[in-house]
Amino acid sequence: MKAIGFSIVIGIGWLCLAGCASRKEVVKFKEDLAHIQVRLTAIQSENEKMRMEIEDLGRSIQALRDDSHQSRADLLSEMSSLKSSTMALQSLLDDTGTRMSRLIHSVESGPSADTTRSMRNKPAASNIKPKELYQTAYLDLSRRNYSLALIEFQEYLKRFPDGEFADNAQYWIGEIYYAQGDYGKALGEFAKVVSQYPRGKKTPAAYLKMGYCQIQKKNLEEAKRLFNLVIQNAPQSEEAQLARDRIKGLE
Repeated sequence: MKAIGFSIVIGIGWLCLAGCASRKEVVKFKEDLAHIQVRLTAIQSENEKMRMEIEDLGRSIQALRDDSHQSRADLLSEMSSLKSSTMALQSLLDDTGTRMSRLIHSVESGPSADTTRSMRNKPAASNIKPKELYQTAYLDLSRRNYSLALIEFQEYLKRFPDGEFADNAQYWIGEIYYAQGDYGKALGEFAKVVSQYPRGKKTPAAYLKMGYCQIQKKNLEEAKRLFNLVIQNAPQSEEAQLARDRIKGLE
């Protein structure tokens, strides 16, 4: 509408000039008018181009916002799922630990007089699997339930003295006493690892912790001797590196 009005105004002006202006001026005016029309067309075209670019930009921004919202929603969903899985696993571990502890306590206490007769024709109640008993004890140790873990590791050694995890169980008994600050008992338990399982994978660690116990007991020369045994028996192990560092610290 504005373009039509502008053209009418231009046309009226041109007619007025045509009546009172010279031919040369009329020709000049036509040229100027043509130039203005070309310029106006160019401006309109440029404006349309800019409008389309702005619309494209708006759509791109909206798409980015949608993607961002979707990504955030996906992330929150994944976090919620992970949290639920973690809670379910923790519940399962808690339940397993409780059931195993009760079972061990039941076996240690023995059957009551009322249940002895009903169990005569049933298998013995000592059907605990070694791995489950060890894992239960280790779980309690990781939770710092030292008293319960100690009983469970001792029960494992009582039932499975030559089991797959026997040297580990003996080592963790030493660690429990060490964590409780009873370095004398810890030293004795670590010594059992060395004497009973000399080729076990926990032997280097046991020697190392025996050295730590001797440091706590102020027996520094004995500690150095034990650290050197670690280096001699497992020179490439992490325990050997720790032993070297401790020797340097004692010198």
